[in-house]
Amino acid sequence: MSKVQVDVDPKTIDNFFGRLDVALDDVADQIFTLSQDKVSVDRGMLKKSGTVTRRFLHKVIGYDSPEAPWIEFGTDPHTPPLAPILAWVTRKAGVSKSQIPKVANAIRWSISKHGTEPHPFLRPAFDDVEMRAKTIILRHFR
Repeated sequence: MSKVQVDVDPKTIDNFFGRLDVALDDVADQIFTLSQDKVSVDRGMLKKSGTVTRRFLHKVIGYDSPEAPWIEFGTDPHTPPLAPILAWVTRKAGVSKSQIPKVANAIRWSISKHGTEPHPFLRPAFDDVEMRAKTIILRHFR
């Protein structure tokens, strides 16, 4: 959770909470847009799972795809199932058909020993917009 203090001219207090709600929509939209630009795309399922939930003065940006936290934060060492890795290697690796099982098993072994590296997309988007949130919000009170 983040807090931003904004000093406002008392003359602009008319419909303060309505203006603030619209301003927070703008902040949420910018975070979502940046996260969409940063998210890794394989089949597009993670990107398509992104949502912005809007309630009055409460905005939530989230990704519902099961792999979202694994991509955002990485994983500890574990032995993943082979089938999804074979499918990924087939789509992405650009190796001959005979090399696909070898490459997939090497990736699986590496994950079992080292885990996976994080590829953050939501946290950097939030951090970037958080620095500009005051400016974004103030635009609605001028």
